[in-house]
Amino acid sequence: MLNTMRRTHLHIDDALWQALRIRAQEVRTSVSNLVRQAVREKYSTGHEGRQQAMRASAGIWKGRTDLPDAEAYVRSLRQGSRLQRLQSKPYLLTPPFLRHAGKISGPPDLSSRKGFATHKL
Repeated sequence: MLNTMRRTHLHIDDALWQALRIRAQEVRTSVSNLVRQAVREKYSTGHEGRQQAMRASAGIWKGRTDLPDAEAYVRSLRQGSRLQRLQSKPYLLTPPFLRHAGKISGPPDLSSRKGFATHKL
């Protein structure tokens, strides 16, 4: 992905300019780069920020008694004849470009398809 840079103009006081210039010399970078880093750290969550937020939220519902058992709920959704319903409607399993080309010849046989679950959990 190509990152484009936008130009902006900032008005900062002399004391802040001096602090930025001195810091830029210390770390051997430009004042512009220091400003970009500061803005990125302050306002951009980025990948690391999202990971940190996910870690902080992990387990927040642990121990709640007012919620149903999630595992039992998911297993109840997986019960039934979903596989048979899908096999009877090939248009649900056929890519759109084949649907429009009229290349559907009946329900596909999914029993031999790798990675397709044919058993109840």
